[in-house]
Amino acid sequence: MPSDSPELPATDEKARNKKIRELQVLDTEPEVAFNNLAQLAANSCSASMAAFGLLDKETYWHKARHHWPLENISHAETPCAKVADRGQSIIANEAAAHTDISHLSCVQSNTLGAYAGVPIVMDGISVGCLAVADESAREFSDTQTQSLKLLAEQIALQLAQRGRLAELEAENSELLIQELSAELAEEKYRSIFEHVQEGIFQTTAEGRFISANPMLATIYGYNTPEELTASMNDISGELYVDPKRRSQFIQYMQESDTIKNFQSQVRRHDGSLIWISENVRAVRNNDDELLYYEGTVVDITEQKETELALRDSELLYHSLVESIPQNIVRKDLNGQFTFANQKFCSTMNLSLDEIIGKTDHHLSPKALADKYRRDDQYIIETGKTFATTEEHSSPDGSKIIIDVVKTPLLGSEGNITGIQVMFWDVTERHQMEEELAYERDLLN
Repeated sequence: MPSDSPELPATDEKARNKKIRELQVLDTEPEVAFNNLAQLAANSCSASMAAFGLLDKETYWHKARHHWPLENISHAETPCAKVADRGQSIIANEAAAHTDISHLSCVQSNTLGAYAGVPIVMDGISVGCLAVADESAREFSDTQTQSLKLLAEQIALQLAQRGRLAELEAENSELLIQELSAELAEEKYRSIFEHVQEGIFQTTAEGRFISANPMLATIYGYNTPEELTASMNDISGELYVDPKRRSQFIQYMQESDTIKNFQSQVRRHDGSLIWISENVRAVRNNDDELLYYEGTVVDITEQKETELALRDSELLYHSLVESIPQNIVRKDLNGQFTFANQKFCSTMNLSLDEIIGKTDHHLSPKALADKYRRDDQYIIETGKTFATTEEHSSPDGSKIIIDVVKTPLLGSEGNITGIQVMFWDVTERHQMEEELAYERDLLN
């Protein structure tokens, strides 16, 4: 079975290596966001294993794995490297019969019986692969393949936005004008005033500019500071998109004489809109009379847009969690529920408010609740993923078989902060397997 048609032109190896170096994620600790996406990929495709990795110069490096059997290995030994290198998907319902991967040792050893991998693309460059697999041959539906591609796009977006936010945070310096001491010589002050990367200003209480540095003029779209101060006579009406914003600014200044990170949308000289952050202090004379306001301005438009895109990405992740057929809950270290998707709420016939803050002992019989708590404690103590199949009895006495996967939730410092539980009814699948096994026995 041949590979899918290419999804983008072949990526230059130097361009890919450069992009991966910029990401600064190789050989880093596991991250819960990527682990969750890998686990979500496995469950969305009803697969037993999943992984996300990047194609380094010599090695295919896994950033997140969910029961994935392959370690970080050379390009030649993994189908994921082929997907990342070519920038095209490989969908192999029967891996041993797929011409692109049938020769690989992981296929010949029956480690991978079915495989589906899609490229992770950033700025037109294929940098890695998101893949799911099973030990036995099976069919991947079009819906499952599309879900896999959507999750690959989310991984690329998470990588890009996280890197960009870090760059923006590094670029934002502290308020320089407050660091200028009265003892500085006029020449040194003027040099800083003219060359800093923040806009610096002085304004009257009525809203007219007294002075501005070249960077402030650039931020607001003027050629020179002189053009800015001569042209803008009313900050309230000419600068702020919301005319009430200047009144709010004055109110805050009257209350404390200082304001930090005052974010507003403003209008540039050409009419385009940007977002700014202001840090300002009031300057008074010896009689405590207000002389003027002085402060700095930073253009935060790109940061605002990135934060909005990140929020959209998080909303999409939650929409995926709510749309898949699996029950998903999260608990803190004390066993109290902190999140539940609508599928779990429906299963328990309870609202989310009735679940949050409760424990298994509130929702399940004591024997089951005790077992669940022991399983949770094992994960908390070992940091390992726990997977099991449980058999329960329904109210009508019939047998129900449940697959359960529990994983630790990690904080920003890598410490375990809770547990995520995913479970789903596999009774029908087990019945089919038993029927098939019975037919095989009859044939034999």
